[in-house]
Amino acid sequence: MKNLLCLCVLLLMGVAVNAQKVSLKGSISDYKYTKLKGVEIYIDTKRIKKTTNSKGKYSFKYPNKFKLITVYTPKHGFINWQYNGEKRIDFVFPRESEPMKKADFIALGYSNPAPAKEHEVDYYANYSSILKILDHRFPQVSVKGEQVFISRRGINAVLLDDPLILVNDIPTTVSTIETIPTNEVKSIRVISNGSEAAVFGYRGMNGVIIIRLKSAEDES
Repeated sequence: MKNLLCLCVLLLMGVAVNAQKVSLKGSISDYKYTKLKGVEIYIDTKRIKKTTNSKGKYSFKYPNKFKLITVYTPKHGFINWQYNGEKRIDFVFPRESEPMKKADFIALGYSNPAPAKEHEVDYYANYSSILKILDHRFPQVSVKGEQVFISRRGINAVLLDDPLILVNDIPTTVSTIETIPTNEVKSIRVISNGSEAAVFGYRGMNGVIIIRLKSAEDES
């Protein structure tokens, strides 16, 4: 019995060690030291949910086995940092920083978290708008103001505007989906492949965004 108890203690200690996370914080600014809001953060090329706040500050905890931190903003491009156990990192974009479209950044091998599955009915409620969901969660989608672009890799990754947007199978405009509360969204699917979009006719030639809203059965 004593041996079994010791084994359990050792296993729990192992789990605790594996679960250790590092705490990291800092700020992100441009070369004039103007603090930047909403800068995306990537760990080992995968995006995490944290972004900088209105004061350009960020903080997060993450499992301690990672090597690369990347910060990205469309206006200034990105910065890579080889992580060596620091507790604080302040990023400053240099004067020669250049804008970079999200699609171009993703094409370098960086990735957003996987889009939500349809059964995750409360997933999208964390976002303030459907455009935010499209821009943050779908790497082939880029949002500029009230314009939505879909990147079609088969055509040299060009951005195609005016995609077909369907809400419960009804063609809808960008301005209309902006009025839909995100907690009413059940699922979103983006079709950028030309052959898949072909079934929607010429209106789907620039890609298709399919949005499903929750029904009364989903709410019950």
